[in-house]
Amino acid sequence: MRFNIYLLTIELIFSAYLSAQKLKIKQGDLLFQYIDCGALCDAINRVTPSFQGRHFNHVGIVVKTDSGYKILEAVSKGVCLTPLEDFIERSGKENILRGRVPRKYRHHVSNFLHYLKKPYDTIFLLNNEAYYCSELAYELFRDRKGKHFFHIYPMTFKDPLTQTTDSVWIQYFKKMNVAIPEGEPGLSPGSMLNEKKIKIKKSLFF
Repeated sequence: MRFNIYLLTIELIFSAYLSAQKLKIKQGDLLFQYIDCGALCDAINRVTPSFQGRHFNHVGIVVKTDSGYKILEAVSKGVCLTPLEDFIERSGKENILRGRVPRKYRHHVSNFLHYLKKPYDTIFLLNNEAYYCSELAYELFRDRKGKHFFHIYPMTFKDPLTQTTDSVWIQYFKKMNVAIPEGEPGLSPGSMLNEKKIKIKKSLFF
């Protein structure tokens, strides 16, 4: 009982801290995050682009709900809404970058409810009614004519140092009994961060 009260107190303090800091986020902002999830995250970092010398392996989308700002994200349990405090606490704010795309490409973000509870895309393929984190952003950021803001590129699962398929990915796709989607179109948080027209801020508060 005391432990639960302690956790509740910490959550309230953290929420108050965020409010006091005058968050500058808006609906449609992208929160790029570095997460340490072990071997799989290390493998993602090895085969995706860095940004200014740092790797970011996850991305969430700020959406406005009746109860305030939440983060729409695709995680292992599927597409869900995560409280902003929980999203920040997962990595610490020092491991988050805020991105903003031109307004004309944020029109479709208001349709985010359509994607809620969709399954996570474990095999990283487009157009299969399942979504990985950057694929979800790819679908949401379009102009009124349906043109996507983010570009897609041939994916690779090869270690750049050895030019051989990373052993982590060999085991990962073998467990799912599917072929490694080498060369298939896709994108990553790193490739998104390197888009020329996206504006990047190193803080959530200015």
